[in-house]
Amino acid sequence: MTKRVVIVPRWSGHAGDDWYPWIRAQLSQDPGPSLQVDVVELPNPDAPVIEQCVAALQSALGTRAEALRSTLLVGHSVGCQALLRYLAELRAGDVGVGADNERAAGPEHLLCIAGWWAVDEPWPSIRPWIDTSVALPSLQSNTAGGVTVLLSSDDPFTRDWRTNKATWEQRLDADVRVVQGGRHFNATQEPAVLQLLRERLT
Repeated sequence: MTKRVVIVPRWSGHAGDDWYPWIRAQLSQDPGPSLQVDVVELPNPDAPVIEQCVAALQSALGTRAEALRSTLLVGHSVGCQALLRYLAELRAGDVGVGADNERAAGPEHLLCIAGWWAVDEPWPSIRPWIDTSVALPSLQSNTAGGVTVLLSSDDPFTRDWRTNKATWEQRLDADVRVVQGGRHFNATQEPAVLQLLRERLT
């Protein structure tokens, strides 16, 4: 079965920005099973709106958890928040599927690069992403494949990485990795991101 990697960019991000093209090129060279790598851009990326972003992800990825079984979801900054809210609204398995199978549905894994629940100096259009809650029970059920978060020790938007790390661990039992000097992971090549992706694809 073909595995799929779906990247959702940062605020104002497009498919050709940051490490997204490099990651696609690197993964395309890896041996092993067939791998499809896509970037799903958020609508109105300079001021993304939660409802529009969730609708765009539903259109691109579907609305049922079992459709994502062979998919690795990768969010970058606000792309993480968009994926969290999309996943929280996923419908569970079809009628007749047992509870154990329903919990096993959803993405194979969720990777959050420079993920956050709040930023240090929020601007008006980002406030809804901070102030609007996420349905955690549904989100937890639909991320049964696991959540890994990559943070930086000097992210300019969330300087208190320790509190950010603790929040991810408390809310989603996430595996949080901290990179020294990674800033907001905006470089054209991000080896830590590639390493984590390859780890989760094996």
